[in-house]
This record gives sequence, C-alpha cells and structure tokens, in this order.
Amino acid sequence: MLAQRLRCLLLPAAAAIALGGLLVSASAASAAGDQPTGIIRVGVPAIAVAVDPVTDTGYSWAEHTSPLNVIDLATGKVTASITVPGESELVHQALAVDSDTNTLYMLNYFDGSVLVIDGATDRVAQTITGLEDPTAIAVDSATETVYTAQRSGGIAVIDGATGTVTGSVPAGLVTAMAVDSSTDTIYAAEPDLGYILVIDGATDSVAAHIADDSLVGGLADDPATDTLYAANGLRVTAYDGSTNAAAGSVAFTETANGIAVNPATGTVFAAVPDAGVLALISNAANAVTGSLSLTGANQVAVDPQTDTLLAVAGGETYVVALQSPAITSAGATFTVGEQRAITIAATGTPAPDFTESGALPAGLKLTSDGTVTGTPQPGTAGDYQISVTAANGVAPAATQAFSIVVNQRPAFVSAGHVTFRARAEEHFTIRATGLPVPTVTERRKLPPGLRFRARGNGTAVISGRAARSAAGKRYVVILSASNNVGKPARQRLTIKVT
Repeated sequence: MLAQRLRCLLLPAAAAIALGGLLVSASAASAAGDQPTGIIRVGVPAIAVAVDPVTDTGYSWAEHTSPLNVIDLATGKVTASITVPGESELVHQALAVDSDTNTLYMLNYFDGSVLVIDGATDRVAQTITGLEDPTAIAVDSATETVYTAQRSGGIAVIDGATGTVTGSVPAGLVTAMAVDSSTDTIYAAEPDLGYILVIDGATDSVAAHIADDSLVGGLADDPATDTLYAANGLRVTAYDGSTNAAAGSVAFTETANGIAVNPATGTVFAAVPDAGVLALISNAANAVTGSLSLTGANQVAVDPQTDTLLAVAGGETYVVALQSPAITSAGATFTVGEQRAITIAATGTPAPDFTESGALPAGLKLTSDGTVTGTPQPGTAGDYQISVTAANGVAPAATQAFSIVVNQRPAFVSAGHVTFRARAEEHFTIRATGLPVPTVTERRKLPPGLRFRARGNGTAVISGRAARSAAGKRYVVILSASNNVGKPARQRLTIKVT
C-alpha cells in the first residue's frame, strides 16, 4: 500500500492547465523525440533524478532491475550505468547528492537500505542497512549528515562519513524532505498528520510544525532567501524559514508534484504531471513567469551552476538547458485590408511569451506566442514603431524595437475625365494613393500638343497646348499606378478637347 501511495505522486498524464493566469498545454513534440531547442531526451527511463552541481552530473533511476544512469548534463549523454544490487522488485523512491563529498545516496525501499555511491568511480561504495521501508531522503552537505524517512520508524540520522545510524527523529509517514544547510534545518512533509516538520539538525529534534494538510509532492529549500517551497496539491506555497509562516503561494488547476529551486536565480521549478508542464515561478514576484511543455512531467532537479534541469517526464529522462530569450527579427509588413499572420522570430528555452508597448495598427494584435495577426483597417497605412518584450522565466527578458509597416495597394483618386481647350496652355494633375508611394505611367497617344510627365510622388501631370486639329475629339489614355503591393491600379482617362 505504501508503494502504491508513493507511486500515485508519479503518475504521468497530459492536459491543459492555467498557471497563474497563463494558459499552457502539453506539446506533442515532447512526447515524440522531436524536441525543441535546449531539450535533450536522454533515452533512459526514470522515476527519480538528482544533480551534482559541482561535477555537472545528473543521476537517473527507474525501478526494478534498471541500472542507475550517470548523465553528463553538458551533453545529455549517459556516461556510466551502475548496477544496483538487490532483488528485482526494489523501488528506489529518492536520490540525494552530497556535492561536497561527490557522493550519491539512493534509497532501496523493499530492502530497507541506502546505497552509497562514489561519484568519482561510479561504484557502490557502501550499503547502509537496518532501515525500515525508507520513503524519502535528504543530505545536509555542511554536516555530512543523511536523513532517511522510514515507514514507521521515524527519520533515521546517518553519519555520512561512516555510514552509521547515529540517531532518529520521531515522525509519521514522510513523503518528501528538504535541507537548508546554511541553517542546519531539515524539513519533512507528514501529510497524514497535516504537518511539515521543522527539524533542528544540531539537536536532531523537531523544532516546529508547519500546518499543511495537503498531500505534499515535493519540498525544496532556497538557502539564499531562507525560504521553503512545498508542492502541495493545487498550489506551490512559500514558507519563510525564519518564522515558518506562509509567505505566498501560486495556484494551479492541476496537482503540482516534483519541485526544485535555483538559489542563484531565485527561480522555482514545479512539475505538474496532469498538465504536462514544468512551471517556472519567480520567488520575488511569487508568480508563474514561464512554462516548459513536457508530457507527464513529474520530477525535477536543477544544477544552479549552469541553470540546467534534469527532469522526469512520462517515465523518461530529459536534460533541459535553460536559455534566456533573444528576439531575432526586427519587423513585419502588412497590407491594408489583407489578413496575415507573422511570427516574431526568437530563441529561448522555454519558448518565450511576448508582450508589446506602443500602439499597433487598428486591426492587428500580438498574441502571447509572438504572432502578429489580423487585418489592418482602412486608413492605417504607415510605419509603426513599437517595443516587443520576450520573457520565459529565465532572466534577462529580451526587449527590442520592432517595426510594423502597413502598406496600401495603389488607387487613383483623381477624376477619370478632363477637358482641354485647343491652343490654350492648360494642365491636369493625376493623383494616386498607396504605400509605398506609387509610380504613375500612361499608354496610348495623347492629343497632339499635350505631354505626360510623372512626378514620382504619386502624381503625374498632363500639360501643354492642345493642337487645333484635336478640337472636337475625345482621346482615351490608360493610366497605371504601381508600388509592388498587389496588382497595379488601372484607370481610363478620357480627354476631351474643345
């Protein structure tokens, strides 16, 4: 029953979800192998992951007879596979890294042990036995102490240097743990009792209880701000480490599960399995600032040195190299009365969301995915200078000047007929509108004595003295106005000479 209880936190799915007012959906590409830039499908199964930021190494493990895979986070390649001793039905529910000693600790649920793995040799260096159904693990690197929650035996305190159990802390069923090495504080979620235990690492005793009656799927601590984050049901809650009081929360429409925090950037990462996303949460703004589509995302670890994620999604292992956005296009061109959609080119992982400042032409809008779309309304021809910002939760956001040019097809606005008097000096101005300014040309013969001259500003002039021989006659001239926007405009100009 306990294994089933713990497994319920890891069930993958795919749906749509509103994250802090931001609507995102799972991408079909994330389930296929055609990954967006910055996302590497490692190709090994997983239910648990951990990261050593000092060596830029990730660890991924599935279950049963699967080996523990060692991953180079810079390339997303598996560099070693460690055979896990024990029976085929072992279920390792957690991994924890002591980056100060380059040591990985891995739980062995059914065997009641913790495997100690030397990160330098990628070999099992020791097996710590005598534990009862361990369910969660955390490491205090500052004191080289390992804390292992047991099904009914409290939290075992293990000396990492010797691998011996030195004490225990009374606790019920613990589903998640986290450590703040800067304050020597350990946090343990007890959903059955409705608490998050606050444990003093100096005395190995419970110092306080944080009331939280939700099924906590993960805990993460930010030592830079002394803040604890809990993925508790339909929200991620921040707790002030100095007061243990709730400092804010971000609501979801689906259950948040795995969680990690990068103290270097102040970004919290929450896996939301039923939405198939990893949400990026700003601890300063206490809001979702970006999202990454990964179908069935349920666990996540972060390398704060490189801002790289190691994630479990749909039972697979993914390496995600986060990248701040950059806008690579400078403008777009539309035509009055014509519907069009143009996507602003930008890079970044996750894919950025776009906003603009400045007035857009009437009939156009900018969508959050960076698409300028719509039909420019009459009278909107011109050059519009706006500012576009692309943000994806990875600082800094990109802001760039962006030009939207609305062209207009040429059209004649002058009359289609005119009268000249024979032997009188007269002129007639032909006018055409459009953007760019059109060029006016003519064909067919003019009345003798008259000449045609284009001015190059959308106008042309017919002028001169019509010959006496043209009196009483009508002449039809074909005018053309072109500006490379659509087809040239045509007009039949009738010239009557009296």
